[in-house]
Amino acid sequence: DTEVIAKEMSQQVSQDKTQQESLSLKAGIITEAKGRRIALFPGKFKPPHKGHAEYIKQVAQRPDVDEVRIMISPVDKPEVNKHQSLEIWKKYLEGGPENIQVDIANFSSPVTSVYELIADKDEIKPDDTILLIKSSKDVGDTRFQGAPSSAARKNPGVEIEEIVEEPISDKSGEAYSAENIRRLIAKNDRSKFLDYVPDNIDADEIWSIIKPTEQLDRQ
Repeated sequence: DTEVIAKEMSQQVSQDKTQQESLSLKAGIITEAKGRRIALFPGKFKPPHKGHAEYIKQVAQRPDVDEVRIMISPVDKPEVNKHQSLEIWKKYLEGGPENIQVDIANFSSPVTSVYELIADKDEIKPDDTILLIKSSKDVGDTRFQGAPSSAARKNPGVEIEEIVEEPISDKSGEAYSAENIRRLIAKNDRSKFLDYVPDNIDADEIWSIIKPTEQLDRQ
């Protein structure tokens, strides 16, 4: 009898272990199938400024965001080109959240860049979720209203969601403007330009990226 009981207990332990392994495997599959939650931040960024930098770090630190992709328009401005924009962004992101990626987009329109990325099956997998970032002040913004139907047609399984964050404003309460900064660059107004650079960044270094010849003159 003792031998029979021991045998039954051994079989029960084996069954329990098999069930646990099966549940663990299923849990692993579910976790893997969940996919990534990727927030997209497209724009001209000529140049990127304090408002952009603080806003995107705010998004990157959200618990419902796995990674952030900054997509710089390849269209240059007379005062700032795409390569300078990329270099400035990299300076802003040093020592910050590690889940932020920044690249120059393949399309001049930020909206087109988003739609094309969503459709790219090599980059975006069926169980990924694309998060379209909106400011709380973007009332009536319809630029991406066709994104869910586009994803359903071109990359089935990809989910589209919107996330909303409060915009970053300057001391006067106005939103930072890249257009205003370009005016300062055109006027060579370095002192006012520095007000648009994040507080933890070497503002002179950013100015030297935009005005490299002036940096050489000072040396």
